[in-house]
Amino acid sequence: MPTGKEPKKLRRGSSFRALTDYIRDAEKTQGNVWVINCLSIGSAAAGMSATALQNKRCNYPGYHGIITWPSDEKPTPEQAKEAGIITLKELGFDVGDCGHQAMIALHRDTDNWHIHIAANKVHPETLKPLHIHYSHERLHAACREVEIKQGWSNQNGLMEVTYDVDGEANIVKSSYRNERNRGVSQQSLDYEKHAGVFSFERYMFETVGPSLKEELKAKSTWQSIHKLLNEFNVKIVERGGGFAFADQPLFRSDFTEDQKLIEVQRAGTTHSAAGKVGYFARGSALIKILGAFEANKVDLGLPKFRYNQRSEFGREQLEANGQQVIRELSQKDKDEGRLKLDVQVFKLRNTAGKRVS
Repeated sequence: MPTGKEPKKLRRGSSFRALTDYIRDAEKTQGNVWVINCLSIGSAAAGMSATALQNKRCNYPGYHGIITWPSDEKPTPEQAKEAGIITLKELGFDVGDCGHQAMIALHRDTDNWHIHIAANKVHPETLKPLHIHYSHERLHAACREVEIKQGWSNQNGLMEVTYDVDGEANIVKSSYRNERNRGVSQQSLDYEKHAGVFSFERYMFETVGPSLKEELKAKSTWQSIHKLLNEFNVKIVERGGGFAFADQPLFRSDFTEDQKLIEVQRAGTTHSAAGKVGYFARGSALIKILGAFEANKVDLGLPKFRYNQRSEFGREQLEANGQQVIRELSQKDKDEGRLKLDVQVFKLRNTAGKRVS
């Protein structure tokens, strides 16, 4: 289930050297770097720059794309290189002899293995620039092609895989206007289509919402609501005169301080207005049933699920496999007594069973 994205464009005058140095970093790649139509890995940046400078009218000669696999799918070096070549072809690059210059590198320094693709849009023979129309859409089409050819699970983004009556796979533009997506805002649907991941709003609407609705039908209190939400590793906060649901950071025991900071920043920007879960979760409805808002005051147990944008429908189940994840409390949480535990230990399910190469 690879997904693709494109970082910022590389302007004229920008350094191919900086990009390729990052892409071919030995610690990240462990030697899995390949070049196309370049003399060597070390000279690739100089060759790309020399070619690009011969076209005075191309303001954005560099292309940078990323293809990412979910944490339970690990491509071999051969598959990673093949995925890069498939992507370049889909985008319109000439990967034949004397064609466009490019570099592909497999990074295995995160849970989600991914490839970086750096390419020069200026052709070394014709010196004409490649104009990539709807590049993000073509990148998603390349991901679907990689899924079909290498046997990965299918993901829906701007492009999706359909099968005809003979079982033949076809890559077509995706349509998010279907029954399952009713109730999910257009903004979140657009995000899912372009990013090729599942939104936090969908996780709340499909996974947390039904349980929350049933809890509200019972003789619930704010404390029981906090306890329920914790099972899904989310919390409810006051925001803008109403309420919002927010994700909570989880740290693996081997996380560095930088990784912890990244996880805190990710969780801090992952939230959804309470009303998007359903009418029953609107601020006025919650206050009518539960009364004035109360912060959490009880010890919370271990969550059963957490939000993971790359898991199916954004839902990842947490089970024991010996891999520790620690939730660290903010000083504000401790001061307000929202959680009495200093730390909580969680164990992530090892999602073996899906095909791993």
